[in-house]
Amino acid sequence: MERGKTIGGSVYLIFIGLAVAAMGLLFMALLYKSYAGAKETRSWPKVEVTILESAVGERQFSKETAKEYSLKLLYGYQWEGEALFGTHLKRRDNPWYKEQKKILPYLKKYSVGSRVEAFVNPQSPKNPAEEREIVLEHETKAGGYSIWFPGLFVVGGFGIVIKALMQIFSSKSKIRAHP
Repeated sequence: MERGKTIGGSVYLIFIGLAVAAMGLLFMALLYKSYAGAKETRSWPKVEVTILESAVGERQFSKETAKEYSLKLLYGYQWEGEALFGTHLKRRDNPWYKEQKKILPYLKKYSVGSRVEAFVNPQSPKNPAEEREIVLEHETKAGGYSIWFPGLFVVGGFGIVIKALMQIFSSKSKIRAHP
């Protein structure tokens, strides 16, 4: 009876340890993906763009919800002899904010008619129907600098598994030694 309780508790701990380690691995993968994407844009070729439209976009899902604001951008550029347009500030869609004042620095920085540097993905689709990937600003590489934190969960989870396995094997050896 004692052996069954020990093994049952240890098996439970193994599953808990594996779940903790799996969650840590998932978050490590997500942080690495974020870091790799941010690092990738830094190697893209630079191109000069002209800001054609820079305005505050608004949306409101219902009368009960607050308005949200985003930067509406349109810029033109030349790439491989072709006139193209872009709309993204960063690699992800332009963020929505609850406060309109958070958009104002971007409106000043990217005013209509200004010429700024952008970064073009040379691997983007060549199909004219699809928008070529281009960004005005890089994403942060912070994900790569904080990947160690979920790594602690991976180490801790596997530590729990190893300790539980050691408990199972030590209980088997005690039972064999004392029939």
